[in-house]
Amino acid sequence: MPSIVIGELLGVPSSMHHEFHSISAGVVNFANSPAEYFALLGEFGEYMKNLVDEIRRRPTEGLISSLLRERPGEVSDQEVIGLSSALVVAGHETTASMIGVSALALMRQPGQLAVLLDASRSTGDAVEELLRYMSISGTFPRAASDDLTIGTTRVKAGERVLVSPLTANRDPELVRDPDRLDLTREAATHMAFGFGSHQCPGQHLARLELELALPALFRRFPGLRPAVPDEELVFHRDGPNVYSLQALPVVW
Repeated sequence: MPSIVIGELLGVPSSMHHEFHSISAGVVNFANSPAEYFALLGEFGEYMKNLVDEIRRRPTEGLISSLLRERPGEVSDQEVIGLSSALVVAGHETTASMIGVSALALMRQPGQLAVLLDASRSTGDAVEELLRYMSISGTFPRAASDDLTIGTTRVKAGERVLVSPLTANRDPELVRDPDRLDLTREAATHMAFGFGSHQCPGQHLARLELELALPALFRRFPGLRPAVPDEELVFHRDGPNVYSLQALPVVW
């Protein structure tokens, strides 16, 4: 679903959707070896170049066509490719991973799934709690702008620190009973999308996808449940920033 959404946003022609999904899925899979990753990156760059050329010849309704139409001569092909590639990397694997781990959490806790599917409740609040509880964010490097103390550790201005949104999302000073998934929480506090100037610019699209995909999945497949015990599920981390399920076998 996320690759379809990003493809529609960019204006990928329907004839190129299958290849777009295949190549974009490969380029965001950081579990590949460096050699495999750079080979896929080269294929992705060539695909994006061909995509821009195709949309220039046959304009579509999407971001690429808008850039080519509204800023002729002002925006280079490389800039269009760079912006489009950034959207693919940022908006594909992150949302797909969040849908997967959220679905697993809901299958493990039928009571919370019932809350999600309760038409009288806010799906938005439920998604915010899932983002807090099942945040896929790992760690992000930051540089201290001033001297400060984190816990009992003194950090000097200019020193590097690794920030963990996942840990912040379980802070008992901000969230009551933080290790419990509670979809009845109102406006759950979290840092799944960062904070301040470092907030994810695609957060509203990600929220919308989650609000639509999760209820639709469980309404379409009542009784959906894992086909294997928890100990057989394999999680993997795509680089330092995102973790996800390698696969989630299900039955219904």
